[in-house]
Amino acid sequence: MSKTNRRGFLRVGIGALAAGSLLNSGCLTARTCRSSQMIFPGAEWTRCQPEEAGMDGAALAQARDWVLHQAGAEPHSAVVVRHGRLVAEWYQGTTTDTQHPMASVCKSVFCSMLGIAVAEDRIHSLDDRLVDYYPEFLECTGERGANAKQFVTDKDRAVTFRQIAAQISGYMEPKEPTGKLFHYQTFGMATMMHAIAKQYGYYDAQHPELKAADGELIAKKLRDPIGATWGWRYMNFKFPATAKNEIFMNYPHLLMTTPDMARLGHLWLNEGQWNGCSVIPKKFQRAAVRVPEITKASVPPEDWKYGYGLWVNEYGRLWPNLPRDSYTAAGAGVRLIWVCPSLGLVVAQNPGLPEKKFDNVVTQSALLERITAACRS
Repeated sequence: MSKTNRRGFLRVGIGALAAGSLLNSGCLTARTCRSSQMIFPGAEWTRCQPEEAGMDGAALAQARDWVLHQAGAEPHSAVVVRHGRLVAEWYQGTTTDTQHPMASVCKSVFCSMLGIAVAEDRIHSLDDRLVDYYPEFLECTGERGANAKQFVTDKDRAVTFRQIAAQISGYMEPKEPTGKLFHYQTFGMATMMHAIAKQYGYYDAQHPELKAADGELIAKKLRDPIGATWGWRYMNFKFPATAKNEIFMNYPHLLMTTPDMARLGHLWLNEGQWNGCSVIPKKFQRAAVRVPEITKASVPPEDWKYGYGLWVNEYGRLWPNLPRDSYTAAGAGVRLIWVCPSLGLVVAQNPGLPEKKFDNVVTQSALLERITAACRS
């Protein structure tokens, strides 16, 4: 069967429910799979049938069929992991090995790197000012900024790492007050990642070609410890020739397979811990999936939907019909890593259902509602 078959291939269980047998010899035994004890993948995921992970296989198959019908001829893939066991995956117009550009999912990764940098005392505090670590950004004034509307002004000297991670910094937005307005943007996150990489000796904005750069640091600190395989290329938008984009942009655009996205989601699900090792500090990861106090103190309640680099459902503002502890990383192209700790569930879509408006990418919930309804215990 082709990897791009119309029905994809739920590699685990659903196609063999009537026969009552596992499709892969590498699965855990039924007794072990039925446990809700968390496990972690090695080079490959442990696979088991949905029922053995406390899910209704027939309902999961219906969810798959529904989403593929909705996708029509468009590409779609999904990986469903519960308690560290891969219970379903399907692919249409793509394959398990295809690396897709993650777009704004990279923001979530950059914030995980911030947590690591603080724990390792490369950044002393989330409340430290960006300028004290990366004064290079002060060069990006006027025509050396991104465009006629986005450039550095003197107010950006006050911007902190916490404000950037929470998307309330107003960075390179001359008309926005610092720390008072939620504005989902890219330049602050990219600048923050360069500041972090600089502290490790991985980035030099004046001579970026002479350093290993951000992507290598992310691989060392985050990718390799969880056994992922993602790559990257350096990303820039179209800027005026005078723009100092090597300072505020030029970020590592991560390229991930759907199973690698699920690994990253599984790391977040386990509060940054991986098979006994701390990859992201637990304290930071717990904070990342809640609306920060600085946001609640200064931003209207309708914007209480973002933590540190992750879209969070703490106040039910994203998905009213999904658990309040769930959250997602989301990127253009409909790249989604949805995590629900109360259900021990990770759903990676790469891509999800087609959407042109980014807000609708983030709030996609119909497939997730069908998958969570399949959880029986």
